[in-house]
Amino acid sequence: MVSTLGRIVLIIWLFVVLIIKSSYTASLTSILTVQQLYSPIKGIETLKTGDDPIGYQVGSFVEHYLSEEIGIDKSRLVALGSPEEYAAALQRGPEKGGVAAVVDERPYIELFLSSQCIFRIVGQEFTKSGWGFVRFANIQIGGSSELQVELAIFNSIERTPENMSVSGLGI
Repeated sequence: MVSTLGRIVLIIWLFVVLIIKSSYTASLTSILTVQQLYSPIKGIETLKTGDDPIGYQVGSFVEHYLSEEIGIDKSRLVALGSPEEYAAALQRGPEKGGVAAVVDERPYIELFLSSQCIFRIVGQEFTKSGWGFVRFANIQIGGSSELQVELAIFNSIERTPENMSVSGLGI
């Protein structure tokens, strides 16, 4: 007959074995997953020196920023109009007519990632000075559109690195 003390020791050993087994399984899963999450894109410098297409949001300042300030050829930039286009272009990849990465403002990237969990932000966030938000509804100034009013304010904002951040997104 087994004593009460023996049963207690057996139960403790069962829990210890369960914890060790769970820890081993979690470590193995983590190791295998990290290998699958590898991305050749390390940040904006990788995009700058590579020759893969880069996506950006239609109508965004990012096109001008990438081409004029970063120095990426406009022929490599691909305009994307919706989160669905972001996902489709990233899934196709540069080999099949898609893009290697999408560069956009951090809030838009985070909104996109909230519904598309297979993608992730890669590299460090990079900053651009002179960024700001102003929106006027239906203002016409001497025939100028509201976009020109926004650009005038955009250009007059104090230029500090803290004013703007842009994030890259890749598979």
